[in-house]
Amino acid sequence: MEPVLSECFGFAHRIRGAMASLDCKSQTSDIYQDSLIKFLFDNKHVGGPIIELGCYKGGLTAQLAFMAKVSGTHLFVVDVSPEWLQHTKSLLEKFNLNTHTTFYKGTLADFAADAEFTRKPLLLIIDGDHRYEKVLEDIESIYKLNMIPYAVAFHDYSLRYVSMYNTYVDKAIHDSFGPDINPIRIGEQMDECPHLPKKHNPEPREGLYWEEHGSEGVILYPPGQLPESADKIAATRPVGQESRKTHKKRIETGFYKNYMSGTGLDIGFLGYVEGVVPILPGATGIDLNYPGYDGIRLPFPDDSQDYVFSSHVLEHVADYTAVLREWHRVVKPGGHIVITVPHWHLYEKRQSPPSDWNKDHKRFYTPGTLMAELEESLTPNTYRVVHLRDNDDGFNYDIPPGTHSKGCYEVECVIRKLEEPHWKIA
Repeated sequence: MEPVLSECFGFAHRIRGAMASLDCKSQTSDIYQDSLIKFLFDNKHVGGPIIELGCYKGGLTAQLAFMAKVSGTHLFVVDVSPEWLQHTKSLLEKFNLNTHTTFYKGTLADFAADAEFTRKPLLLIIDGDHRYEKVLEDIESIYKLNMIPYAVAFHDYSLRYVSMYNTYVDKAIHDSFGPDINPIRIGEQMDECPHLPKKHNPEPREGLYWEEHGSEGVILYPPGQLPESADKIAATRPVGQESRKTHKKRIETGFYKNYMSGTGLDIGFLGYVEGVVPILPGATGIDLNYPGYDGIRLPFPDDSQDYVFSSHVLEHVADYTAVLREWHRVVKPGGHIVITVPHWHLYEKRQSPPSDWNKDHKRFYTPGTLMAELEESLTPNTYRVVHLRDNDDGFNYDIPPGTHSKGCYEVECVIRKLEEPHWKIA
């Protein structure tokens, strides 16, 4: 006889107790887990499989496996970690919950490329990499499945980290699906949970906290397709203070497509504004708290990046030669280094340092002085300048020295890395 909801809850709660005794308790709240159990029970008529992205120690996976078993459907567990997959697989075998479960090592995009469903998946639960750009990738991967799931759940919807600066599951959802998406909040609600860490008192060990009016998770019903214009989505990205002035124009003119396709690095992207994310979904944000980065040396192999982007950073660097060489080192041949710096005549508007507006500026720049530093730092014929301009878009020429400029006031430069020829300049 088919179990009723109370029996499903009872069994799920017993699983949680067993998982806790084995140090395999889910990192999600009981309220969040109950929300998923109820959703699966109420919508079992859909009949399709369940997909879990990110299993960790298997505490939630065991309950999902139980629901798949009693509903006569199947659970697919997707994770990039072979360690956690094997751990979870052994756990489910221990409790005889593995009969309706398949494990897959890889990303959601990898899984989507291999999976062939004959029935629409009932629920996809996304609890993997919470960085903004990675959530965007997971959302795009939903539409690479041969059947779009009936519903998608996201965990850590409003979670933030003091040190992990681009954890924005909520922003990625709304930037991807657009303003009309209306997620259903599930799990702990921050307005009702004063005991949970907020921004003024983050959790001391990992530095995590929750937005004041946020939610632990959400469930949403994905539309048949994402909004047609990816450019409109990209234009909403909360990029750095100076970059956002020309962000929309760079989309419209194909600047990003021409010079910043693929994956790359956004150096010094945090700046002085809270809530920013790397310049593009394919960019990794690098700042002084990035592991292995000391302000010069980048923890990436030679020729590993399609681009390096740096907005208003180089003027703060004492050893510009070492930095430019390092950026050049990590870019692939054919890739680009995109540099913007404040313009001496548009921003500084004085004869010599110190700057009136930022005492940390080591040098003042014009296109000519920036070119001189590049020529001094990089080996001849290992790069070519493919774009150089005075960016004065929206600049107000009526504002005199002594008053902060308005509009754009920067030098914008792009160089393309070349394979070094076998010969040297004589």
